[in-house]
Amino acid sequence: MISDTENNGKVIHPRVSRLSQDPRNLVTILTNARKTRDHLGILLIEHAQSELDADDPTRGIRKVRKGGVTPLMVAFSKMLFDRKGLSAAQVLQMLDEGHPDVEHIGLDPCLSDTGIEQSQKLGTVIESLRQNGLVTPANARRDRIPYTSELTRPKETAGYAGLGWSPHELESLNERYMFAGHGLTTARFLDRFPELRESFTSGQNLMHPKIEDEGVFYRRVENALRTILFENAHLLGEQTWVPVVTHQTVIKAAIDILLRDSSVNPYTDIDIENTSVTPILLHKNMKKGARGSVVTVNHHQHL
Repeated sequence: MISDTENNGKVIHPRVSRLSQDPRNLVTILTNARKTRDHLGILLIEHAQSELDADDPTRGIRKVRKGGVTPLMVAFSKMLFDRKGLSAAQVLQMLDEGHPDVEHIGLDPCLSDTGIEQSQKLGTVIESLRQNGLVTPANARRDRIPYTSELTRPKETAGYAGLGWSPHELESLNERYMFAGHGLTTARFLDRFPELRESFTSGQNLMHPKIEDEGVFYRRVENALRTILFENAHLLGEQTWVPVVTHQTVIKAAIDILLRDSSVNPYTDIDIENTSVTPILLHKNMKKGARGSVVTVNHHQHL
């Protein structure tokens, strides 16, 4: 699903609002975080703007790559692009119209020009963190950082931000599988599937055969966090934070997992902007009741 901007900068739930309004710079926030020897610090970073999110997505449409977040989406995408010779613009039009030939396909867009600029601004923050010993240089020591999903926009964000062009990719960090909403804005998605509007606005599971079940998705995100925790156990208690560039659906799920507050609607109460940083602390055992905590949400002073 394509990001909408209608709720940018707005957080509804007061608990999340308090976490998202920290006026301090990121160096100060991370330095003063309550990290113990049992905690690993992770920087959840939303990827920069993709060309499909741009004001005029047709300008860079030739850069959209066939792909997707599952092997099925990749296979159907290759069939449309390679065998039928359709252009990306034609496929986008078919997606918008709900054409049955594109219901299983995926597009893997690159960053827009704005997205590249956002990533470079993020890079100034990353360099500041690096100078203060809060982030290690790309591929330093035995650290498997940065982590990204398998998709192009997080990998390009990491590269342009100075985190390195050879990230450690995790399938479990891919965005939520939403065949039904692929290529659609939130508003367009809810217009297309009005039966899901109530579930969306109330924070209930979006039950649809073409949408990854929320329980399955949350387990996938938690597995990603556990993998990162396991692979970076040597950083427990150190001041170093592990950068993870991924998607807003993954970041919202991670926040929801750690907050454990049923009154928070992750769809509408948590706002995640492009290249924003959400620092979290994971407990070494990630036990129920001691999984970790959210330091701040959607930090974006660099934009």
